[in-house]
Amino acid sequence: MLEALARICFRRRRLVVVAWVGVLVVLFAGQGAAGSAFRTEFRLPNTESRAGFEILNRSFGGGGGDAGTVVFRAPQGVTDPAVTAAMSAMFAQVATVENVAKVASPYEPAGVAQVAAQGPDAGQVAYADVALVAGLDQSDFLAIANAIRKFIPKDLPGLQVELGGQPFAEFKPPSSEVLGVAFAIIILLLAFGSVLAMGLPVGVALAGVGSGVAIATLLSHVMSMPDFTVTLGAMIGLGVGIDYALFIVTRYREGVHEGMDHELATVKALGTAGRAVIFAGITVVISLLGMLLMGLSFVRGLSIGASVTAGM
Repeated sequence: MLEALARICFRRRRLVVVAWVGVLVVLFAGQGAAGSAFRTEFRLPNTESRAGFEILNRSFGGGGGDAGTVVFRAPQGVTDPAVTAAMSAMFAQVATVENVAKVASPYEPAGVAQVAAQGPDAGQVAYADVALVAGLDQSDFLAIANAIRKFIPKDLPGLQVELGGQPFAEFKPPSSEVLGVAFAIIILLLAFGSVLAMGLPVGVALAGVGSGVAIATLLSHVMSMPDFTVTLGAMIGLGVGIDYALFIVTRYREGVHEGMDHELATVKALGTAGRAVIFAGITVVISLLGMLLMGLSFVRGLSIGASVTAGM
C-alpha cells in the first residue's frame, strides 16, 4: 500500500505539493479567522484537596483562587497621610476590578503584619494581598494586572508600586523551537553537503508542525487547552518531524547511490523507512494520549494538542 502511494505521489509530485500548500493556506486562514482560545483550567479529580478548594471558594468568597500582591515603598513612610490616602484609594479601585475577590490592605487592623517592621526599610515598605476568584487562566491574570496598573498613583513623589505574585508574573515562552531548527539546518547541511537534501526534512517538519499547530488552535475553541500547548507541540513535532523525514531521505539517497532511478528509490524508501516512521509516529501519539489517564483537565487538552501536532 505504501509503495503504491509513493508511486502515485512521485508521479504527481507537483499536484501533491500544491495540495499540501492549499491545505496549509486553508488551515492558517481558518486559524487566523477563528483566533485562539487557549486557557488553563486546573481541575483536580475527586480528591481531598479539591474538596478543600471548594470549601474555600464557597465559604471565603474566592479564597481558593490564586493570589497576587501589590507591594509599595515610600521613603516618607507608608503611614504618611498622603501615601495612605493615595494607596487606600488605589486598593478601593482594585477591589472593583473584575475577577478580584478581595483586597487585604495593610491599613486594615488585620494588616499590621503587612508593613515592614525591621531593617532599613522598616515603615517604608508594605504590601496588600489581592485574592482572585478561582478558575482563571493566564489571559485573565494579564487583564487583571493591566487593570490594576492603571490605578497606580503617579503624582506622589518617591512612591514606588509594583505587582508581585505568580498571577501577575510576566512570562514569555522561550523561542527554543527556532533555536532547534537553526541547529538542525546547520547539522543537516554539514552532513548532506546539499541545501536541497537539508531543506527537505526541515520543510516537511515545518509543514507538519504548521498544520498541527493550526488544528490545535482550532481545537482550543471546543476544549480546554493551556496556552503553552503550541510551544510543547511545536518542540515535539519538530523533533520527530525532522528525525523521521531524515530517516526516509537517507534511505532514498542510499537507493540512488545503489543505482536505482528516483522513482524506485522513493518507493523503496517509503516502503521500508516509511513503515518504521508510521509505527514510531503512532507510538509517540499513543504515548502523548496516555496523559489522558491522569484525569486533569489542562493535561487532557495538552495531550490532545501535542499529539495532533506530533501526528501531523
